[in-house]
Amino acid sequence: MKLGWMRAGNARRLSGPENRDAIVQADALGMRQIHLPDLDLDDVSQLPKTSHTRIGVSIGVDPRRSPRKLERCLRHALDRLDGRLVLAVEADTSPKSFIVSQTIETLTTATPSPLVTTDFPMHAPRPEVLSIPQIGQAPDMRRASAHGFHCLSPAWQTRADISRHWPEIVAGATHALRRARPSTWHVARCVFVSDDRNEVAAYCAGVAALYLNHGITTGTDPASLVIAGPATDVAAKLMELRARVGPFGVLQCLDPGLEAREGICQRERLVRQVLPALAPAIHFNEKELERT
Repeated sequence: MKLGWMRAGNARRLSGPENRDAIVQADALGMRQIHLPDLDLDDVSQLPKTSHTRIGVSIGVDPRRSPRKLERCLRHALDRLDGRLVLAVEADTSPKSFIVSQTIETLTTATPSPLVTTDFPMHAPRPEVLSIPQIGQAPDMRRASAHGFHCLSPAWQTRADISRHWPEIVAGATHALRRARPSTWHVARCVFVSDDRNEVAAYCAGVAALYLNHGITTGTDPASLVIAGPATDVAAKLMELRARVGPFGVLQCLDPGLEAREGICQRERLVRQVLPALAPAIHFNEKELERT
């Protein structure tokens, strides 16, 4: 299992130096991906180059960008980041967001949906696309998987909800004559590593609860969705989560609004203390046939 870091879009905006420091650290730690919502395609030229970590960039609605212009912009960003570019596309049902999502599908999908008319998909290599659902319903996973996109299960969903996602990912990929791979399934969770009970309690009742309350259904306790505590406890809870919901390949550690310095500490603890405890128990073969 790989680790990613994803800062919430409604969190405090990080400064340019804070964003750059986060990217440099994530790359030094060997994290798979870091997604910072402050970043746009136009900011890519100011970012440090990475050796391992993919950089997630949000795609917003810009009426000035035709598909051709967006393709040139994507190609420039892809070249600047040596191919380590991830487009975070919101699977929203609003007309504007649907148009953006459809344009991205047109450009980055080798075999577009019959509903998408196009004669100019991007030439390979194409950027990786991570579909971020607003609601997180299972059909969102099926559609994204059919296009060959990576699928994100939101941090505010319960284990029962997330357990429905892998069968939908397999179904979507199979329908499109693709192979569903665990490495394309990302599960987001608010994760906090600390031996200090007071710090853990403050995190759960503070920034984590504030973020999760925006998305959870009535009656769901935000604390039940948080994975926090000493490194050994966090590792055990993550293994239990994976055993319950399915073989997700990327854990997106969601940052609900930590201060930049605390984010540095958490990334260090996750990679140095938690990840080694996970490796023996959750190894899987990338070429293994998918199963529901």
